Amino acid sequence: MEKLTVFTPTYNRAYTLERLYNSLLEQTNNSFIWLIVDDGSTDDTAALINKFISENKIKIRYCYQENAGKSQAHNKGVELCETELFVCVDSDDYLTPNAVERIIHHWKYAANLKDCIGVFALRCAGSPKKPMTRFKPERLPSDKLSIMREAFSNGAVAGDSMLVFKTDILKKVEFPLINGEKFVPEAYLYDKLDQMGKMYFTDEKIYIAEYLPDGYTNNMAKLNFNNANGYYAYIIQRLSLDTRLKNKIIDTACYISICIVLGKKPIHPQHKIFSTLLLPLGYGLYLKRYYRFKKSKE
Repeated sequence: MEKLTVFTPTYNRAYTLERLYNSLLEQTNNSFIWLIVDDGSTDDTAALINKFISENKIKIRYCYQENAGKSQAHNKGVELCETELFVCVDSDDYLTPNAVERIIHHWKYAANLKDCIGVFALRCAGSPKKPMTRFKPERLPSDKLSIMREAFSNGAVAGDSMLVFKTDILKKVEFPLINGEKFVPEAYLYDKLDQMGKMYFTDEKIYIAEYLPDGYTNNMAKLNFNNANGYYAYIIQRLSLDTRLKNKIIDTACYISICIVLGKKPIHPQHKIFSTLLLPLGYGLYLKRYYRFKKSKE
């Protein structure tokens, strides 16, 4: 049986999927299944995936759903996953030829570490020679096992990464379904997973990313504005987990700014004095991130 599910949520990305498909054909270990959740595409995605399936070169599972956003596509992918491990590879990204082999290699060791729920690897831009993840392993415990948030807080890692999780852990959490919205920040889920165990950190560069103009990364402020309740759910959860002053300041400012978008009172009920002091910073963040979107709607 396959060890890993390579999950790809996609929406009108027929023009990028072939590159990812070709990278999966080149894998040195075929103990994986490619699971695609098509989030209501209106282009040639279905025909293209059916063509890939008919070639019978790798195992592919295709699921179509009405457009509900990446968060709900992820929920569906986890629901359908039947392998021990799960990794999300976006439709505009691809893997190095040894990616599956190296994930399984690291998991053989990591699986025996107490409280380990997955593997953290590096992400690169365009080629393995251009890492997007800054990594300082000397700031990690000797066994390279750490809570993700702690690793980011102490400077062990920074930037985007590749995250491989145990499927049975992933099935215990999910993104919320918010009527009228289609996006919740991915960190909402990662913060929940952080409370359930630790990640094994490796310096392997096996995930290649390309941020396209129509992608989530290049449109994050607009996404948060148009899906403000989803962002609000994320930032409320994050504030409940903050232990460092720097994080509390940043997240409180984010809380104030999204409250303004939603027309909510921007004073956090559990942190009244702190959020009152940070009102100018929160308003400034609102003006920088969201004001232009509000004006465009008027």
